[in-house]
Amino acid sequence: MEQGRFESGHYLYEKLSTQDKLKFMAASGWTKSIVNRSEKYIPPKNLIKEDSSVSQDEDYANHLELYLNDKVTLRTKNLKVYELFEKRFKK
Repeated sequence: MEQGRFESGHYLYEKLSTQDKLKFMAASGWTKSIVNRSEKYIPPKNLIKEDSSVSQDEDYANHLELYLNDKVTLRTKNLKVYELFEKRFKK
């Protein structure tokens, strides 16, 4: 796989609107918690890849990589993100 192609998933995540980031995080399973008066996001329990827990943009990049390479597996592992990507990218 081309490393640069999938690292662009991080760039694409940063370009998303706040609303689209929140939609992705909800579909992926991130939850918000308040700790010492500040927001903290907790990674999903069922990760696409182990490093998806590092950050939301890493999780997005991992989901995007799977979407581009193996849509059937993404659909099986996370239907909500699959449907979100289908709506966003399949035009």
